[in-house]
Amino acid sequence: MTIQVLDSIDLWDQQFAGVILTPLGFGDGVVEENTQPDRIVLMHEGTTALQRGYVAHWAVRGRELWLVAVHGRLRLRGGQPVPAEWVQAEMRVGIGAPPDELHDRYAGNYAQQIRLVVDEGLVESAWRMERLM
Repeated sequence: MTIQVLDSIDLWDQQFAGVILTPLGFGDGVVEENTQPDRIVLMHEGTTALQRGYVAHWAVRGRELWLVAVHGRLRLRGGQPVPAEWVQAEMRVGIGAPPDELHDRYAGNYAQQIRLVVDEGLVESAWRMERLM
């Protein structure tokens, strides 16, 4: 098993590099193949650490979840952020450094995390959790 490169998210005026629940997928026509000769090749793109071949950057604006950027083998069609109305998931966002133990890192067991319940692109609830053990 390989630990996957995680997406990032802007949330509550902070940027977090550990969106544990990925990929969230894309709505119809939101992304396209990135065939540009000058595209940035991601460091882990050719490894099993990034099997999906892209990294996405998300943001919560008010209550809305937005897809801000996609880098790697895919890119945003039109190059502009879009509201992520297709997302219906419970997102987990790790806070701080990744766990030391490989199993915890693979499972996304950060000591602290934020959980977001997203329904059709709207954040219905958000809370911060701390692992006590």
